[in-house]
Amino acid sequence: MKFLIIGKPREAVSTLPPALLRQLVEASTAATNKQKKEGKISEIYWIPGAATTVTLGECKTAEEMVKMYNEIPIAMYYGYEVYPLADFNESMKTIIETLKQAEKMMPDPPK
Repeated sequence: MKFLIIGKPREAVSTLPPALLRQLVEASTAATNKQKKEGKISEIYWIPGAATTVTLGECKTAEEMVKMYNEIPIAMYYGYEVYPLADFNESMKTIIETLKQAEKMMPDPPK
């Protein structure tokens, strides 16, 4: 299952001493690159000026995705928005079929 994960820093990250923050960033970068090599992360981007990450992750379950992010040391200082992603064409097929069923129930437009 694919997930879109948007990570935004919490205010507490700005209170960390620079040396500790650097160590967290180094360790987090290493952990993220390891997950990328393992196929858990397909893409990850940094939004300059916002200190925000945008990640496309590949996990079997939502619980696996939570575990994946908890393995990144700086994660406790970030808040995340997580969106499961569905295949576009498969989703559109389902929507079209649903609309066809609705057409049968309401063949004429309302007047």
